Amino acid sequence: PHYRAMDIDRITKGRGVAAKLAKQLGLHRTSVLGWRQVPVRHVRKVSEITGIPMHTLRPDVYASPSEAQAA
Repeated sequence: PHYRAMDIDRITKGRGVAAKLAKQLGLHRTSVLGWRQVPVRHVRKVSEITGIPMHTLRPDVYASPSEAQAA
């Protein structure tokens, strides 16, 4: 099956979220806003900051818990 990564606009829709992510990742806000999807190297930290599960951010890379158990 094809899994679509979560759009960065949905992740950063709250006020100041892009700036908060950028600061905690050591990046400029415009870098974060330029992502089409969260780069794999930043998924774990973005998940910790936003509370969005890694498999929701990048289902093409991380299996959901139910898929992992079925495997």
